[in-house]
Formats: sequence, structure tokens, C-alpha cells
Amino acid sequence: MIPKEIEEAAFIDGCSRAQTVFKIILPLSLPGIIAVAIYTFMGSWNELFFALVLTHRKETQTIPVVAAMGVGEFGTQFGYLGVVTVVGTIIHVMIALALQRYIIAGLTLGWGKR
Repeated sequence: MIPKEIEEAAFIDGCSRAQTVFKIILPLSLPGIIAVAIYTFMGSWNELFFALVLTHRKETQTIPVVAAMGVGEFGTQFGYLGVVTVVGTIIHVMIALALQRYIIAGLTLGWGKR
């Protein structure tokens, strides 16, 4: 939560409401917004049931749906599942490493005020 005093200080310094939002509030809340976006992406990425129902073409299938195709009636293709799992994990790790400072800043943003 951004303190009201910071917003009031911007108004006293001559900022308009739009300037206050884009120059003060948005930069202060950006780490939290990015952290929430990352966790939302990772949560929605793993929604197998909805992806299975909503994707009909092979080009639009997500990695969990593709991995589910490796388990069939006549057996499990472990090599196929291993490759799909590694690729899916690499994507998450690369995103987390690229945006690590935003994740940490977003998680620790309001920790001091209790």
C-alpha cells in the first residue's frame, strides 16, 4: 500500500493527477504488479482442464496439454514426458530469473508495516 502522504506531496509539488499516477504511484507499485503477473501466468499456465477443453488445434495447446498426450491407453512415453517437462520447466525458470528483482521487490514491498 502506497502511503497517502506521498500522493499529497506530489500534489503540493505541482503534479497533476495523471502525473502523480504515472510518475509516483505506478513506479512504486510496479514490482508488486509484476510479481502478481508472474504468479498469475504460472498459475494459468498449469490449468490443464481448461486448456484441454479450449484448445482444439495443435498449435494452440499449452505444455501441460502436450504432456498429457504422452500418457495413453497402451502405455506411457517417458522420454516424451521428460522432454516436455524439461522444456516447460526451463520456460518458468527463465522467466523467474529474468524478473527476479521484481519478484523479490513485490514480495517484500509491504513487509515493514504491520
